[in-house]
Amino acid sequence: MLLRDLIEDRVQKGGGVLVVLSKVEGSAPREAGTWMMVWDGGMDGSIGGGELEYWAQGVAEEILDGRRGSYVCEEKILGPDLGQCCGGRVEVMWQHVAEGADWWCEGSFLHLGDGSPRVGDEARGGMVNLSLLDDCREIWIFGGGHVGRMIARKSEGLGWSVVLVDERREYEGEEGCIYESDVLGYIGGEEMDKRSCVLVMTHSHERDYEIVSEVLRTKGSGYVGLIGSETKAARFRHRLARDGLGDELHRLRSPLGLEGVRGKERNVAEVAIAVWAELLQEESR
Repeated sequence: MLLRDLIEDRVQKGGGVLVVLSKVEGSAPREAGTWMMVWDGGMDGSIGGGELEYWAQGVAEEILDGRRGSYVCEEKILGPDLGQCCGGRVEVMWQHVAEGADWWCEGSFLHLGDGSPRVGDEARGGMVNLSLLDDCREIWIFGGGHVGRMIARKSEGLGWSVVLVDERREYEGEEGCIYESDVLGYIGGEEMDKRSCVLVMTHSHERDYEIVSEVLRTKGSGYVGLIGSETKAARFRHRLARDGLGDELHRLRSPLGLEGVRGKERNVAEVAIAVWAELLQEESR
């Protein structure tokens, strides 16, 4: 779940504690910016599991019980302090998110409005520096058919924000899919940066071309994936180069899916897993 959505959920449903792995030195289970949210009876996200996460969850529960202040920051050496063989040093920060709290985003800061220090900078109150956090990436899937829907479904638990879009009238009002008659106009109104991913798999090869061309021409998304065969991919690349987009072809990935896993013999679920494997591999680069 997107962090902002999770905070909104907790503000409305009893509050919680945001836990951030704010600094990492040496070997550790996860990188700085990893986060989780803890509340009475549940949690979401992870800072690496094991004794580190068990300890951090315990501190969060103490904050929820009122045994600690609304903001806590502590360092641990994973070996001597927690018995983990990673051996590195971590700094963990906890920020209480109160039920009913006023909160809003301003630039890279999330204001919690409770007067407590912000995560990452104790000089000002009630704010979390979002630039410290490993928030989820965004992916747009154009084409709400069986493959697009399966890719969206397989995103659960991966921490990505998925937007599924289709222009066909029968998708109007369909749960989990945005109906948009003017797809190119819709793309023009969306903000996409180098961390954004676009997957194109509509019912029409010509519409696929128009979407790919528009995204490569006007958007900065770092990954533009096109479903189809080697032949389709080659024809699209030739046409895009002819249309003046040769310098942008390094962003186009087609055929879709991790090499060695993708293939025409795969079922829809396997295709979706192959696509996510490639996306996760790309994310780690």
